[in-house]
Amino acid sequence: MNFSSVISKEDQIKIMEFFQSMADSPGIHSDKLAKDWLETHSNCFAGFVDNKWLAALETKVEISNPYSGERYADVCLPSPEILEDAVASSTKGFNSWKSLTGYQRSEYLLKIASRIEEYVDLFGLVECIASGKTLHRIKTKDVPNLVQSFNYYSNWAKLHEESDGCTGTGVICVIAGDYNEPCLRINWKISSILASGNAVLLLADLKSCFSAFLLAELCLLSGLPPGVLNVLPIDGSTLTDLPNVNKIVFSGALHTSNKIMEMASLQGIPFEISMSRQPIVIVYENADLHSAADGILEILYHSDTRSERSGCKVFIQASIQKKFLLILEEKFSTISVGYNLQQVGLTCIVTKEQKEQLINDVEEAKSQGIKVVEGPEVNADKGQFRATLLENVPITSILYQQVGSGPTIITTTFRTVKESISMFNYNKLGCDVSIWSEKLTLALEVANQLRAGTVWVNSQNIFDACAIYGGAGLGSSSLEGGKEAFLKHLNVGVSETKKYTKADAEQEIKLYGKDSTCGSSIKSNLQWESQNKYKISDILRKAAIALAKRKEEFASLLHHLTGEENAACSEEVEDSISRLHYWSVYIATSGGELVDTLIYGRVLKDRFPLGIIGIQSPDQKPFLSFITLVSSAIAFGNVVVVIPSENCSIPALKMCEIFQSSGIQSGVVNVVTGCRPHLTRHMCLNLNIDAVWYGVDGAAFINHSCTIHPKRVFDCKNVWRLKNNTNFKLILESTQIKTTYMPMGTIYAT
Repeated sequence: MNFSSVISKEDQIKIMEFFQSMADSPGIHSDKLAKDWLETHSNCFAGFVDNKWLAALETKVEISNPYSGERYADVCLPSPEILEDAVASSTKGFNSWKSLTGYQRSEYLLKIASRIEEYVDLFGLVECIASGKTLHRIKTKDVPNLVQSFNYYSNWAKLHEESDGCTGTGVICVIAGDYNEPCLRINWKISSILASGNAVLLLADLKSCFSAFLLAELCLLSGLPPGVLNVLPIDGSTLTDLPNVNKIVFSGALHTSNKIMEMASLQGIPFEISMSRQPIVIVYENADLHSAADGILEILYHSDTRSERSGCKVFIQASIQKKFLLILEEKFSTISVGYNLQQVGLTCIVTKEQKEQLINDVEEAKSQGIKVVEGPEVNADKGQFRATLLENVPITSILYQQVGSGPTIITTTFRTVKESISMFNYNKLGCDVSIWSEKLTLALEVANQLRAGTVWVNSQNIFDACAIYGGAGLGSSSLEGGKEAFLKHLNVGVSETKKYTKADAEQEIKLYGKDSTCGSSIKSNLQWESQNKYKISDILRKAAIALAKRKEEFASLLHHLTGEENAACSEEVEDSISRLHYWSVYIATSGGELVDTLIYGRVLKDRFPLGIIGIQSPDQKPFLSFITLVSSAIAFGNVVVVIPSENCSIPALKMCEIFQSSGIQSGVVNVVTGCRPHLTRHMCLNLNIDAVWYGVDGAAFINHSCTIHPKRVFDCKNVWRLKNNTNFKLILESTQIKTTYMPMGTIYAT
């Protein structure tokens, strides 16, 4: 049978022109649903406190569409009085929240997840205009991950009652930096904090706070008790004081994190920091080059280009450099650019400060003879800037060393695999990294050697609420995802937070001396770090046996030094022997594990040591505290520098003899005695020390010094109280956590 076309040639041409116009002009999603929601609040937000919307204030900041200039809503910054009221409301909310059973808290989290799913279109649009990311990526990745997060932590909330000896920390203030993927990372924190029985005071940057307010409204619809979640907008650039809460958790840019840490240290508030860091891509000569190039572009597509995560650095093996750059340039030139409501890959919107820096970076690159490849044309009048590729940037260049900003890809070369590992590990911030190699044995060995928190093998930007994100690096005292994020917010009675005024803090800092850099001959012991775990277990077991043989000697010595009863001193030595046996058994029976996630593939979780830990040992139960801290730290491959209690200097030095005779290498356990404030000062300002555990005094100085030389900080005043079921606190403080994603899909589609 003959089939003839009923469409004329003229109509066929029109149809072809229509589809061609669709290809040239990306489709546009309507933001009407989000605007309608904003109108229900009279296009004005002042805050959400005690399950009530605050009345508008006179001082307002207009938030508008950066592309069209259209006004979205006004945001009112809270006064100090409003902030105090919010803290009071959160305190009441915490008291009511902790009185609920774990099962009841779990039910609330499940209701919130259901509400987000019910209003997924609205949440996606609001997050889109709040964060600047494209709508497609928010609806297909961020919002589903958010729902999974609340569902996941609802299960941990049920287990909270079984966590014997643990309580909620109290009121935790979460500070969200501008354009910092509020839907994904901030709400990961909120779900884990609520599950662990805490109340949340969320301070969201006014420029990207709409999704935070929508989450608050969905929590209200879910029946969450008043004060459990309060939300206020802030201007991070003008923030001068932090609310008087139990803990600060900040997620945002590097320069803002230093400011938050300084304010928290002067107010005596414990803090956790999660910095935005540009990912790094390593491409080896046996990689699928086209897939690797797509992975690099995925980094540009994933984040709003106004955040510090929007660009990346790429390490390319020299043998494939020219070939790979040609592929990358070709794909780079075809990026679809537009604004977030269009069906495009990249938005390319930048702030005024970013634009000035990007222009300077391009000029600097050209002056250094670096090849500059610019992406597709953008509407510069609307604050957009071309995506930029800087090729073959020397690692000595300021362009390579500075913190990146905006949609910029910086490439550099390496010759050998060992060189690529050294280049990555030189940066102690613990950046995310993707490894591209078709040789799986090479990829896994490199992943094992990199000191990174998140590693993607032949993939990019995979996230799952069940797996930890941000578990490594000096800027990652805070965790997101996984059971560890839940455990991190439990109070096990180790810390003894001392609140003080700014005047008291400044006086203490003055007492300890001005900040300066202290050199040191102490270095991490790579041989100990890579020691077989069964060998470490055997050493600790031998130390426990040797201490048991000298039990009466140590008990008598403690009695003489502390004045405690003989029975109490004997019990302290017995508990110390038990601690050594505990860590001996734990390190021999623990290891990496597979994490069950929603992805088709395998996800590995591994722990690795921090490096060098400076310990200011507590005065209470001095010998037990010393043994507990030292044994847990060295069990995971760390080197320790210990300032013992003034009542325990001789037992600590005698214990070093036992450690040495048990097989511990020289330089692993270092004990220094003398003036405690003087030694503490040098310990905090030492560039080689990666963490400080303090058990006596100097909290203000120790925390303040970390704003200059970033370190992990742990208040361990009551560490002697820990039981076997609460030792997870020491495990979290002694290690960094690496999550390695290995997706599959060669045989079956993912």
